[in-house]
Amino acid sequence: MRKLLKFIPFLVLYILIIAIFGKEDLKGDEGRYIYYVTNLLQGFYSPTENPFLRNGPGYPLFLLPFYGIGFTVGMLKYMNAALMVGALYFFEATAKRLVSPKIAWLATVALGLYFPIYRWLVLLSPVALSIFQVVMVMYGVAKICESRKWDLRTIGWTGAMLGFLVLTKYIFGMAIMAASVLGAVAFVVWRKKKLFSLLSVMGIAFACCIPYLIYTYSLTGRTMYWGTNGGEQLYWMSSDMENEWGNWYGHTEVLERLEPKLSANHTAFYREVKTLSHMEMNDRFKEQAIANIKANPTNYIKNWLGNMSRLWFGFPNSHKQQSLKAYFYLIPNMFLVVFLLLSVIPLWKQWHRIPLYLWAWATFFAIYLGGTSIVTAIPRYLLIVMPFLILWLAYVADRLITLKIHPPE
Repeated sequence: MRKLLKFIPFLVLYILIIAIFGKEDLKGDEGRYIYYVTNLLQGFYSPTENPFLRNGPGYPLFLLPFYGIGFTVGMLKYMNAALMVGALYFFEATAKRLVSPKIAWLATVALGLYFPIYRWLVLLSPVALSIFQVVMVMYGVAKICESRKWDLRTIGWTGAMLGFLVLTKYIFGMAIMAASVLGAVAFVVWRKKKLFSLLSVMGIAFACCIPYLIYTYSLTGRTMYWGTNGGEQLYWMSSDMENEWGNWYGHTEVLERLEPKLSANHTAFYREVKTLSHMEMNDRFKEQAIANIKANPTNYIKNWLGNMSRLWFGFPNSHKQQSLKAYFYLIPNMFLVVFLLLSVIPLWKQWHRIPLYLWAWATFFAIYLGGTSIVTAIPRYLLIVMPFLILWLAYVADRLITLKIHPPE
């Protein structure tokens, strides 16, 4: 119990932020999450006549029991505070396996005070849940790799948590498939039992997703169909219009002419796809995106570079005037990027000292970020892997860098 007491200031901070800035009314994506929760309470997830799979069922499933017993939207947002404190608790426990207790606590404080996360605490958003899931998977993988025996219990719950993460952010489904291929190759080459344990985790994670994939097959007739969202994101990444950098806009911004220049470039196409089903619309977006990329691959590379900048710093954004809001992500993340780049130097010389599970985390999250970068990205996607990035820097600083002070002669 005493171990939890030091996290109370974070809990109080998060509750105050939600109390001051959180709203009871629905905004942006919040309405969609409540829509899915309402559907689940009625025994289904998506309409059958026009499948609408904008996001995975992970976050709606998390909200389901609380909303079902009468939690209001405002009350549901306080769950973000609990999730973040839980994430901090297990983050410190994970960090202690890699670095000294002092450095582990400093890294935990850094994660807890990383203020870009606060923006999403006041919203009905899966960010806090995803961070908690990521930390739990990191904790489980570290525990598996440090165990001297076949830890079936930890393998089981870690795989289930990873599966829950995939259902929350289905881009991680692509990540576990790619990581499984790499892990299988590594196992064949090095024959390490721990690699087999990690493959087992990903196998369990994928098994947890099978009911959802069977459900989407029953709706769409397509195997391995995760959702109806990726095509539109790729479409915006492929845009070759002047002053456009690949960031996403929705139907409202285009068709209601909230951005006149944007509407002039895309209204005709959006009117064309508006009459299609969600699946057909997703296919048409992909088709047009591929055609745009083939016609102008150089422009896609330009948008990809803009995408990477937007992922880390929140800009550039198409047809938007620059404002001081850019500093919200720029200030903390510019230090993060510099330190991550500098960490390559000691890593290059001492790569053999890196524990297996740190390499496993790095590979998995690199695949995730790589996949995110090819469709339109926003800083929110980076927040999910912030626990790994901070712990990586903590490990490099504590274990790979040695400061020596030579007295003057």
